[in-house]
Amino acid sequence: MKLKYTMAVGALALATASQAQSWIADTVSMGVNYVDNIYYSLEHGQSGPAVPETNWHIAVQAISFAVPYHGGAGIWTNEARKNGPSVKLYALGKNATEFMTIAAADTVGKTGAAHALHNDTSSYANGAFNAAATGSPFNYGWGNYYMAGAPGGYPDHSVVGDTLFLLNFEASSMGGPVTISKSYVFWPRALVNGNEWTLYYRELGSTDVDTISISTAGSDKLFKYYNLETKQVLDREPARTSWDFVFSNYMDLYGSQGLQGVTGVLQNYNVSVAQADGTAPGSVDYTTIPASNYDSALNTIGNDWKFLNGMSWSLTENRSYFIKVLNGDIWQVYFDYFATQSGTSFRRIGLQKRKVYTKPPPVGIEAVNAFVSNLVVVPNPSVNGVTNLLVDVKQDLKNAQLTIVDLNGRVVMKTVKDIKSGFRQIPLNVSQYPAGIYMINLSGAGFNTTQKMVVK
Repeated sequence: MKLKYTMAVGALALATASQAQSWIADTVSMGVNYVDNIYYSLEHGQSGPAVPETNWHIAVQAISFAVPYHGGAGIWTNEARKNGPSVKLYALGKNATEFMTIAAADTVGKTGAAHALHNDTSSYANGAFNAAATGSPFNYGWGNYYMAGAPGGYPDHSVVGDTLFLLNFEASSMGGPVTISKSYVFWPRALVNGNEWTLYYRELGSTDVDTISISTAGSDKLFKYYNLETKQVLDREPARTSWDFVFSNYMDLYGSQGLQGVTGVLQNYNVSVAQADGTAPGSVDYTTIPASNYDSALNTIGNDWKFLNGMSWSLTENRSYFIKVLNGDIWQVYFDYFATQSGTSFRRIGLQKRKVYTKPPPVGIEAVNAFVSNLVVVPNPSVNGVTNLLVDVKQDLKNAQLTIVDLNGRVVMKTVKDIKSGFRQIPLNVSQYPAGIYMINLSGAGFNTTQKMVVK
């Protein structure tokens, strides 16, 4: 996150917002039976060609731990694909010492819809492999984070796995019996340096072990993908700065039917969305939308802008979305077409969009933080009087000043540290702090960045 300081001139306040532009109609096609992913930029339209959703089975996160809410150690499964078997994941309740001995008998009573682990489509940090998390801030479902003393000879600040999973290729039609075409025992082994992934897997009944090694260092994507059949690492996405949301298939709540495979919209992690209901889109003024209504949950747009009406789809009336994109502009979007399933024609989705706010360019003196690319507090709120300051440092920092102040401006902690370059963690003991909101500031020559911390 780049921190900018702007010396504004008085006239700038008179030109903070542009007049809303005219509506622009656009249409995207997800292919026959909605089998393609479409990445979409509000400024430029579709970002690159349609991407087949059937060419991957698991995906590992490429977003830095330091990204608020969405950063972490997420491992997703392709659990809702429309064409061919879906990937279903189950916890085996076994540890890594049994990786080579797990047999079919060990899976009895542990599969089926009631036991399936799902991607959490509110945060990119929480894939199906993370669904078994214990609630500890250092547990990621498949493994634990170690500041020091990581097992297996892994370096400090590694996430190391000791949990086994069953991964099935499953297919069913119209409520019929489930057919399992492949079963794998999976052991996510480690995430080192926040960007070096190692996972082991073997086909159930076989002793041949395959190793997945994926580096996300320097990646400009959200995920790196893997195909278990071809044993290939896939680069499926356009650059994450080139799109605002993706049309996709995923598991989510659908009305009274509970968790279902749906076709909908997932937003980029650098986008926030506010939903506006009850008023015709052309009559909604974006200035009436409180800032607190903008949500970074990736399924804020989701799938409920449409609903099944008998045997055809209808659109939810008087619903639109205000979308704040990476550069600070705000767009308004509503959907005006969703094709009814029939035959083999390409499935199309229609939308209307207009820009309602253009963020003005910086005026005057602008200082860009060249040394600290991100700062985040984890967990936040603190847990049991402990939290951590995670900082992504571009080069060694000398005499960095770390200050914590309460909302009354009282300094409750102040210290000076030298911080080596890389992804660093600074533990904070806040057990003696009264409950409340605090501001943590890290500053020095050429950098100055602040984050909010909540103590409960």
